[in-house]
Amino acid sequence: MAAELMIEWLLVIPFLFYVAFFLTALRKFPGKTGSGRKTAGSGTRVSVVIPCRNEEDNLPGILGTIASQNLPASEFEVIVVDDNSTDATFAVASAFKGISGYSVLRNKGHGKKRAILTGVEASGSELIVTTDADCRPSPSWLTSFSTLYDARKPAMIIGPVKLAESKGLLYIFQQAEWLGLQGLTAGLAEAGSPVMCNGANLGFRRDLFLNNYNLLKEKIPSGDDMFLLHAARQDKNNRIIWLHNPEGSVVTPPAGSLTALLRQRARWISKAGAYRDLPVILLSATVFLSVATLGYLEVATIFNIRLLPLLAACFILKNAADIPLIHRAGRFFGQKPCTGLVMLLQLIYPFYLTGVLFSLFPGMHRWKNG
Repeated sequence: MAAELMIEWLLVIPFLFYVAFFLTALRKFPGKTGSGRKTAGSGTRVSVVIPCRNEEDNLPGILGTIASQNLPASEFEVIVVDDNSTDATFAVASAFKGISGYSVLRNKGHGKKRAILTGVEASGSELIVTTDADCRPSPSWLTSFSTLYDARKPAMIIGPVKLAESKGLLYIFQQAEWLGLQGLTAGLAEAGSPVMCNGANLGFRRDLFLNNYNLLKEKIPSGDDMFLLHAARQDKNNRIIWLHNPEGSVVTPPAGSLTALLRQRARWISKAGAYRDLPVILLSATVFLSVATLGYLEVATIFNIRLLPLLAACFILKNAADIPLIHRAGRFFGQKPCTGLVMLLQLIYPFYLTGVLFSLFPGMHRWKNG
């Protein structure tokens, strides 16, 4: 009996690694900094590349916000690349007149990665910044990237992505998960081990992308951001940093339904089997094992109440890791997640992950924004 109990308590091990990852991110999570608004001609010119497919409704919004950037117009250009849209995306993009350095291209191939390549090849700047058509950047977005690049000359800048405000339980769930991911992204990047980034707000050197395009696994529809990050990490001389300035963030809409959320997350993890970067693999395995173990214990405890202390210990460990980081990221973005609801939603998370895994079937992974 004692030996069996000892074996059962070995299930705590993944949670100890989980806590270690999250506390490292929490300890390193950077404070806020200002943009240090630039004057004309004072820094690196920025090329914004927006790959898009069937985004006729979203393009006017993002192009309007970019046209209102406080970086002087002479300091940036915008390149929209239409990836074989079947709607009026190309016509809508071509009709926009609010940006002086502006061009609209058709993808030279197919898919998001090839669309980004088309834009990067046409760009005339050392610093490339990518975003999605459904995102909305802050007025100091490009100023923040340009200022940081001039100060530290990194190979890659991981930009913050904020989830747009909404209401309802589904939004609260998404907000908590999103803040946790942003917290991990920022904290581990500051710790010198960047493991995540988001193409919705990403800066990188033009030559980094062009020299490593062959490593982006073009046959996998998604992952342009993560595979570029992995490629950059292979060279120890490449500095990869987090943009610790809320003014450099973009706002992205939450999924409007549970089905849309599951499909989005399925797209995110569909590329995980192609990862070869050890820290990413370790973090992914730790998170998966912890969530899967929690789900197993929830079900097993129904049939064996003796497992309740073990379930409680794992539940407490996971919340002790998640809650502080979620709130730290929330303060960065000016959001206040509800701690009580976040803790309760932890019990649902294993079954949510199961739904994501069931969403992994052919036809689900065509690239979309987010």
